[in-house]
Amino acid sequence: MDSDDGASFRTVVRMVEGATEPARSRGVGRVPLFAAISVVVLLALAIAGLVGFVGWLILMNPQTKIVTTSPKDALDLAKVALAVAGGIGGAGALVVGFRKQLAAEAEHLRNEREHRRGDRAEQREVYRSLNERFHQAVILLGNKESPAVRLSGVYSLASLAEDWSLGRQQCIDVLCAYIRLPVAPDIEDSGEREVRRTVFSVIREHLLEDAPQRWDGLRFDMSGANLDGVNLDNIKLQRSTLDFSRAKLLGGQISLKGLALEGGGINFRQAQFAAGEIDISGVFVDRGRLSFEDAEFLGSGLVCNHGMILTGQISFAGCRISGSRLNLGRLSPIATDDRRKPAPLTFDDAIIEDGQVYLGALDYEHLEGVSEGVEQGQSNLIRGSRRDGCWVTLRHILLNGGLVSFREARFNSGVISLENAVLAGGEVTFAMARFVASEINFAGVKFKGSTVDFEYAHFQGSRGEGSEREAAQWIRRLEKLPVVERDMVWDPHPVAALQLNSAEFWDGVLVLDHCSIDDAVLDFVGVDFRGGRVTLARANCVRAVVNLWNSRFNYSSVTEIVLPDDKFLTVLWSDYYEGPLARIGIPEKVSVLEVSASD
Repeated sequence: MDSDDGASFRTVVRMVEGATEPARSRGVGRVPLFAAISVVVLLALAIAGLVGFVGWLILMNPQTKIVTTSPKDALDLAKVALAVAGGIGGAGALVVGFRKQLAAEAEHLRNEREHRRGDRAEQREVYRSLNERFHQAVILLGNKESPAVRLSGVYSLASLAEDWSLGRQQCIDVLCAYIRLPVAPDIEDSGEREVRRTVFSVIREHLLEDAPQRWDGLRFDMSGANLDGVNLDNIKLQRSTLDFSRAKLLGGQISLKGLALEGGGINFRQAQFAAGEIDISGVFVDRGRLSFEDAEFLGSGLVCNHGMILTGQISFAGCRISGSRLNLGRLSPIATDDRRKPAPLTFDDAIIEDGQVYLGALDYEHLEGVSEGVEQGQSNLIRGSRRDGCWVTLRHILLNGGLVSFREARFNSGVISLENAVLAGGEVTFAMARFVASEINFAGVKFKGSTVDFEYAHFQGSRGEGSEREAAQWIRRLEKLPVVERDMVWDPHPVAALQLNSAEFWDGVLVLDHCSIDDAVLDFVGVDFRGGRVTLARANCVRAVVNLWNSRFNYSSVTEIVLPDDKFLTVLWSDYYEGPLARIGIPEKVSVLEVSASD
């Protein structure tokens, strides 16, 4: 530790010790005891004499007496004088007692001051000892020659943090600062890797739920660190945030298995993962946050074999994924109750270039009885009819190669949003996925070369007896009205299972071959078809609706829309834009229902 650090540390010690001394008691002006008693005696005699003299003048002096007196009166007068003298003597005794009390209190104050001086001296000795331990531990940790010496410095700081509550944050800051130091090229040969892993091991041991002394609530700033293997398995954060912003993963694994974020968080904002792997299997997020915002995955991987997001968030917003594989296929996000709230899992504004993101093979559902279920170690996933909340958002993403996969996922009552995304290449697949009372939102998406695959997917409208055949009832209601009135009673209408409002088809393919559409709406309202292909070949339709109201087909490039020859399919269209039927092959069995276009 250099002189500046030592001076600052001594300043902290003085601040900590500086419990202010009690104000020094005021000195009491004191007269010597003999003089005080003499004064009291003389005062008593004087007052007694004065009383006797006044009584003599009034009762005994022949010239001044005003009443006739007897010898008994003279005796009474003497008694009064003596009583007055005795009273004054009693007052003197009180003075003596008061002086003794003052002396006793002064002695007590002196003893207290001496005791405090002793305590402060003992505290100074303790702080001096802690300061020396801190100084020695820092010297050991800064040793450039021997990794064994640096290891002893790590353990010395950890031990000191346990003993020194006021300096615990300072010890942690030194350990984190060591992690932030640049990594030597010969990290393996120098033993530096073992030292760094030991630092993380010490931090982990003090963040476990059953740790004898937990460091939760303290700061852990490892921003900008070069990481080469991190083990933080099974830690629980309720108040702390581990800051790995701008960190770089050079190799090895960042292991966060069994991570529990119950109010705390881990921040990998703007981190760069060029190699190695991140494992968050078993993650549990409740009011916490795991952030990979604006991070770069440039050859590394991320895996989550199982986990749950209850009332928190895992965010990949703004990240760049190139040549990496993010497998979150066993993560279960619980939908929010309002789509305006942040989704539990988000990739908004991400850029995916030849990367792979797996989000399938799991259940996306609502969770009721959250507190009870968690306390009992159970998660009761309840299927409902609500579509207000979001599970996953990929708004404004740029897909230019690679894969986003929801293959075989099961969606029950919620929203998957890809609003305003740009799909310029690669593939988004929902193959063999199942959607029940759910919405896949592609509103405003620009299809410019990607393939969106729903092959063998199943779309089903709202569940439950009260909302059964919702789409079919809506179509029957429109059929009874003249064409010009149908758009006036558009609402209420079923929420679309596949929502592409105002999307733009420049190129690419939307594949719905072999899918099953049961009492559901595929909404292409206001879509600009400038090219590409939409195919529902051999789809199985039961009270299905393809809504092409206000779609635009008046461009030079022809969009091909292939529909199945199914009598249970209804197509809604309007002829405002030069007649879309000229560009769509309508099979004979398909019902066509015209709706007036809006200006």
